[in-house]
Amino acid sequence: MDDLWHAIHERLGGRVWEYFRRYTRRWPHNGKAYVRGAFDHLNRNGLVLQHIVRYAPLHEHTVELFLLTDNDEGLRDHFAGLCPSMDAYPSKDAYLLRLQGDQAMIKRVISSPRIRQWWFVDHDRDAPPVRFAYETLFDPKTRTWQVPS
Repeated sequence: MDDLWHAIHERLGGRVWEYFRRYTRRWPHNGKAYVRGAFDHLNRNGLVLQHIVRYAPLHEHTVELFLLTDNDEGLRDHFAGLCPSMDAYPSKDAYLLRLQGDQAMIKRVISSPRIRQWWFVDHDRDAPPVRFAYETLFDPKTRTWQVPS
């Protein structure tokens, strides 16, 4: 992060401060905190995508499941810290989370009231052929994904 801040500061020079709010303290040695804050803001708003390289032997020791949760960033962040890998797909009023974890994750899932539904992934069976029903899941008028009830 420190190297990233130096590259940003070097490229923008004195103009770097134009990207901050007026009341931000202008301390060049706080670059790591500035970059982290910007990354957190972009990540919270779904503007950062990370590619996950899945480690096949991890599947032998973990359980994979999908959760439909309330639109709660705290719960999402808690699972992100608890699981080796997590994908989050936000909608207007919910998150669809794809988790891979151990018994601690399962205990948290069972004890959380903010989880609406969960589905275990069975990798031992062949997946049935499915059709993604865009017409029922995507509303073109509002340009949003809809979670079926």
